[in-house]
Amino acid sequence: MGEVRKVQSLAELTEVINDNDQVVVDFSKSVGCVYCTRLAPHFKKAAEKSEVTFVEVDVLSAPDVIDAFGIQSVPTVLHFKKGESTTTLTGRTSVKLLSELE
Repeated sequence: MGEVRKVQSLAELTEVINDNDQVVVDFSKSVGCVYCTRLAPHFKKAAEKSEVTFVEVDVLSAPDVIDAFGIQSVPTVLHFKKGESTTTLTGRTSVKLLSELE
């Protein structure tokens, strides 16, 4: 089972997405975001129970990633399968879905 990997750059995130069959990415802010704070423990629990790669990106420290993926609000959770984005969840929807998966 896995853990949440913290990614700091666009190059690193692109490599993770391309090198793994499935990747779930949480684009959040480390401070000042209530839903980001609520999502974090659910995201961690989901990662611990799954063989899927879970990645966290702090939008405050990786603006190049935000531009590349068109992130407009936080938290945003993207699911990638074989390098292609398949699902996008934003705001409290992402918190609700991950909490239901526990």
